[in-house]
Amino acid sequence: MEAAKAYLQKTQKDRKQKKAVFILQKTESSKEPVTLVSGSLEKGKAVLITSYDSGESLVDFASEIGDDTMPFTEIKTGTPKELSEDLKAAGVDYEAALATGSFAVVLQGEGMVQTEADLLDADGGCDVHDGHFIKTGSGTSVIVTK
Repeated sequence: MEAAKAYLQKTQKDRKQKKAVFILQKTESSKEPVTLVSGSLEKGKAVLITSYDSGESLVDFASEIGDDTMPFTEIKTGTPKELSEDLKAAGVDYEAALATGSFAVVLQGEGMVQTEADLLDADGGCDVHDGHFIKTGSGTSVIVTK
């Protein structure tokens, strides 16, 4: 996480000096909570692509850098079996999720989520748009994809 924060600080400094920054970085260790995948600065606009080892790391990093656009206070991801208690408590079709779901996410907070895979099920507090965009409710939301 410190390396990503240092990069953000350097990028901000470079932007002030109107330098372009292009980085493509691969890490050998997946144990880092935050990894900078790539970044660029063009015409005063910084674009950073980051990868996180867990939903918790995403929430922690957003808080640490003062990202007030992060709507979620908790994010848990896993297979339907790994998150079985959350799925059952939310009232999603657990048996269908177990049989065909490949990925599940539990979110705390109200926000918009886009899935790459087709949606299998979402709890009743979610408002689904076109099968890939989900607006979560203000409490805990559960989403399962195929």
